[in-house]
Amino acid sequence: MDTPGILKRDTAFEAKDRAAEKEVRPFALMDQAGVNLLNRLDRIEHGGKLPENFNGAIEIKKVNGAMFEMHDGLVCGIKNGANELAIEYQKRDGKVVLNSAGEPQVAKIVANVGNNITEIDAAALGSASSRVKVVQKGEGVGSVVITSEDGRTSSTLRTDFCRVEREKVSVAGSGSSASEQERVSAIFRPNGSRVDYKYGDPQKPLRMTQVTERYTTSMGTSVVQYSDRIGDTEKFVTHTEGLSDKATPTWRTDVTAKSDGELAYRELNERFFVGPRNADDGHAFDLQTAREDFLRVAAQHRVFQGNENTTMQWINRFERRTDGFSKRGWLAPTDLELADTYSNLSRIFTDSVSGRARVVGSEERRLLVETALKELADPSRYINQGSIGTCSLNSLESNLANRRPQELTRWLREAATKGYVTSRGVNNRGEHVKVQLTENQLNYEPSWNRSYSNQIFQFASIAALGYRSNGRDYGGTTNQQLDYVSRLACGKNMGFLDNWTGRGARKADIIDSLKKRGSVAYIVPGHCMAIDDYDPKTDRFYVNNWWGGQADGWRSARSLSLR
Repeated sequence: MDTPGILKRDTAFEAKDRAAEKEVRPFALMDQAGVNLLNRLDRIEHGGKLPENFNGAIEIKKVNGAMFEMHDGLVCGIKNGANELAIEYQKRDGKVVLNSAGEPQVAKIVANVGNNITEIDAAALGSASSRVKVVQKGEGVGSVVITSEDGRTSSTLRTDFCRVEREKVSVAGSGSSASEQERVSAIFRPNGSRVDYKYGDPQKPLRMTQVTERYTTSMGTSVVQYSDRIGDTEKFVTHTEGLSDKATPTWRTDVTAKSDGELAYRELNERFFVGPRNADDGHAFDLQTAREDFLRVAAQHRVFQGNENTTMQWINRFERRTDGFSKRGWLAPTDLELADTYSNLSRIFTDSVSGRARVVGSEERRLLVETALKELADPSRYINQGSIGTCSLNSLESNLANRRPQELTRWLREAATKGYVTSRGVNNRGEHVKVQLTENQLNYEPSWNRSYSNQIFQFASIAALGYRSNGRDYGGTTNQQLDYVSRLACGKNMGFLDNWTGRGARKADIIDSLKKRGSVAYIVPGHCMAIDDYDPKTDRFYVNNWWGGQADGWRSARSLSLR
C-alpha cells in the first residue's frame, strides 16, 4: 500500500515543545462530581466510549499501556513503552479544520517506532489529506488509519504500535449481487515480527488458506511458521522452520484474523500413542495357522484363479525378503506380525461389510488381495505412483510393505470392509482416530501401473490430510504431513534424507535409520523416493522409485549426497 507524505528524520520530534504538557494535571483533573477524570475515562474507554466534551489537556492510560495526550478532546500524542506518536491538526483562524464527516483534518504525524522516526505530512496532500485519519472515539481511539488513493487498502497503526494491513474484496452474494468486504492481509509488530494472511481461493475471497508467522527468538534465531489449510477442511497443519530440523507439526482449527488483525486459533493435539490395540483388530493366530487359513480363504475366493501354488509362491517371496532383514539384525516383522498380515488379508473376504465399503465388490476384493500380496513380495516393482503427486506417501507405503506389513494390510482391510481407516495408536484423549474415505476413493481406478492396493493406501493417506478427491487436486506432501500420516498408520515417524531443502545426512545415520525405522524418505527437488536397503559388501543403498521399476537400483553414498 502506498503511504502518503514524506519519510524523513525529524529532530523536532525528539525535542518537541512540552509547554502544553505543563498544563496537564491528570490526577488533579476532576469533573463536577469530584471524580478523577483520568480513571473515569480509562474505565469508559474500555467499554468503547469516551466523553463527548471536555476542554483543556489530559492524559489517559489504557490497559495495553498506551498513554494518551489529548487537547480539547483530540488525540495529540501517544506513548507506549519506547514508542511515541505526535499528531498535529490543520487549523484555520486558530480552530481545527473538520472534513465533511465532522472529523479533524490531520496536518502531520511523527512516529518513533523502534527508534525509527517517520513523518507523514498530510497537509501536503491537499484534498487527499482525508486519507489520513486519527480515530477519536471508541475502541480504536488513538489509532492512525491511512487509506490508499483508490480506497481499497488501508494501514492502521494501533496504540500498541502494531500496524495492521487490510484490503477490500468483492464477495459474491445471492444471484448476481456482490458486496465489498474487508479482510486482514498482514500485521506488523514493533519488535519486527509479522503475520501474513493468504487467501488462495478466488471463489471464496474471505476464506484463509495460509498463515505465515515470522519472528526472532530471544537468542536471535529467525523463525518462520506456516499454517496451511488442509484441502476443504477447517483444519490447518502448522510447521516451523528455524528452531529445529526435527520440529514436529501441530494442528489448528478455527483459524481466523480478528477485527484487530491478531491471529486466533484453537490448537489440536494430534499426537498418537501406540498403546493397547484396537479391540476390533482381533487376536492374532500363530504364524503357521494364519498362513494356512489365508491359503484356504484365498482359494475359496479365486485369488490367482484359485491356484494355491501361485499364492504360495508370492508368500514365499514375501517371507524370504523379511527373513533377510531379520538375519541382518534389522527391523523386520515378527512371526506374530506376519500372522496379523495374513489375518488381515483373509478378513478382506470374511469380515462383514458396512458403510461406504459396500461399493467394493467381490472382484475388487480379490484384486485387492492379489495386488497387496504382490506388493508385499516385491515392493520395488509393485508400489507405483500413478498420475497423482503421492510420491512421499509411496515412500511410507514402501516402508510399511518392507517392515510393517501388518499395518499396511490393516488399512487395506479396514478400507475394504468399513470404508474408513483408523490410527494405529490413540490420541491424547485415548481415541483411535477414524479417517473416512469417499466412494470415489474406494472405487478401483486404473492409473499407470498403480495397483488397487496402491490406490487404496494412497487415497487413505490423502484422506487423512483432509482430501476427499481422487487425488487430481493433490499438490504434494510436506515432510511434516508425511510424519503425521506415518504416525497415524504405524505409530512411528519415517527417516528422512532431504536433499531438496539442503538437509543432507551422514551415511551412518541412514544405515541406523534403515535398521531401526525402516525405509528412508529420499527427497530430491520435486520428487520423493525411498531408500529401502543397504548392502555392506558393495557399500551401496537400494533406491525405490514409483515408475514401474524404472530408476530403481543400487546407488552409492556419494550419488545420494551422503556425508
